Amino acid sequence: MTETLLPHDVTNAKKDPAANYSLVSVINHWLGALAILVMAITYQFELHSTHLSLGILLALPLIWRVLLRLSRGFPRTPDQHPTISFLERLIIIGLLTAILLLAITGLLIPLLSGTQYNIFNLVVWTAPYSGSPAALEITLSIHKYSAMALLPLFVLHLAAFTRHAFFNKNGNTLRMLKPLRGGK
Repeated sequence: MTETLLPHDVTNAKKDPAANYSLVSVINHWLGALAILVMAITYQFELHSTHLSLGILLALPLIWRVLLRLSRGFPRTPDQHPTISFLERLIIIGLLTAILLLAITGLLIPLLSGTQYNIFNLVVWTAPYSGSPAALEITLSIHKYSAMALLPLFVLHLAAFTRHAFFNKNGNTLRMLKPLRGGK
């Protein structure tokens, strides 16, 4: 009888493309994290016009970031209990879902409210739609709750990072710092 190798049993996993991220994914991850941080800061400090302008500019790259991750799939999980792997993957999917919903609803809010799209007063246009109060209310709620979900999901993501970096010491944390050709 032959022995079946599980994904984490692959020898020399640090050089295994299926267990690592590509350069595009690493850059995309950090630029996405920076974009979310900037959007959170502009919202927190009530810089509404800056938040709207940056949101319009960053929405499509953030949508692309999520779709790229989903199309490439996720790297193989490290050698750990399957429940932990499942929970960590669920956190990442939650983060990606929140980012996608924020970007899409952020683009829809000016349209549904009948207000202008305004990018730093350099480019201004109004969509030819008068708005819909019911659709706007739903969109604003989705935007609000997606934003509220980011902080706890980020804290859980950071906790998983900390666990891998300081307790497991399995090199898993280096995947977002050292890309691998052919990685996910």
